[in-house]
Amino acid sequence: MPNVDTRAEIICAPTILLFSSVFLIAWNSTFPSATEKLLWRITSVNTLAFALVGGPLSLYFHRKMFRPELTKARAQATMKRKRGSKNRWISRLAARLRNIDPELDPNLEIPLRALMPVSFVCAFYCVGRGFILTEDLIGLRIMPESAYQTVSWSKYLPHW
Repeated sequence: MPNVDTRAEIICAPTILLFSSVFLIAWNSTFPSATEKLLWRITSVNTLAFALVGGPLSLYFHRKMFRPELTKARAQATMKRKRGSKNRWISRLAARLRNIDPELDPNLEIPLRALMPVSFVCAFYCVGRGFILTEDLIGLRIMPESAYQTVSWSKYLPHW
């Protein structure tokens, strides 16, 4: 089973939740279009849900799917599939997806039933984060002209 640093997870959890919830602050902000506002809301909820569900799901996968007896059974099943498989290319692809370690360490093999849903959810999360970044940059187009004026700091800060 991969080593999970529980103390680090507990310390990082509030930070991750805080970061994920920051995007909800713009829930009622002004957006250039109703579609962008709706997409922002969907993505903000997705980001927070990813943080809320990701931690417990990660612990579940580590505890249930990486037990030593399951890892050994999976390694034996992989060997059997390699010997008598009709669809060898599918078996090779599945084996490559399961274990990307250069030395093909059987202890690092990830079950496809865990890898596929996690990959889909992570891809959805990455697309959402990309949207938020793009929307942040696009939002610069509606900034007032005064935002780009040079500030005379000597008026506000004491100087000698």
